Parts: sequence; structure tokens; C-alpha cells
Amino acid sequence: MKFLDANLINLQITLLAINTASAGIVLSRMREIIEKNGANFDLTINAFRRSAIEQVLLIAAAIATLTTLHSLTLQNFSLHTKTVSECLLITIFLSSIYNLYDNARAIFIIVNFRN
Repeated sequence: MKFLDANLINLQITLLAINTASAGIVLSRMREIIEKNGANFDLTINAFRRSAIEQVLLIAAAIATLTTLHSLTLQNFSLHTKTVSECLLITIFLSSIYNLYDNARAIFIIVNFRN
């Protein structure tokens, strides 16, 4: 748990950077497909936008959860505050990893697209 406590925000920002760069690759490939075939990728573009927003919200949730985890006032409020906060941190981390996986799948689908 100490690793996530110390590194979660940095990991999430790194994952956001990776996903943003990956989205750039996918969007440039989609632009080529649009120019050749006139395909409509509005739903895909919106999905990438939602993915980036989701990652930013996960970063905000991690900051709030870490604040809760280290708050003595909230720790004294309930015996389970620490356990719940740690579970939330793990959930936030796994959600960030799943987001990366989802974007990676999109990359392979678009890169391997054949006309």
C-alpha cells in the first residue's frame, strides 16, 4: 500500500500522458481513413475525449482519497476510514489501468484497419 500511497498520482499522470499520445496516433490514422473513405468516427473521437476526462477525474479522486487517508480527523471519525480509503485507491489504480487497456485495444483495431 505504501507504493500506491507514494506513487499513485505520478502513475496516473504517466498513464494520462501515454493515453494522450496513443490517442494522437489513433486520431491521425482515423484522419487518413476519413480522407480515403469518408468514414464517420464521431463516436470514437468522443470516446477518446471521455477517456481523457475520466482519467482527470480519477486523478482528482485519488487526490481526495489520499487526503482522506492521511486526515487524522477523518481517521478518528470511523474505524474503517483507512480500510475504505485504501480500497478506493486500489480501485482507482485498477480503473486507470483498465482505461489504458481500453485505449490500447482501440489503437490495435485502428492501426490494423484494412480498406
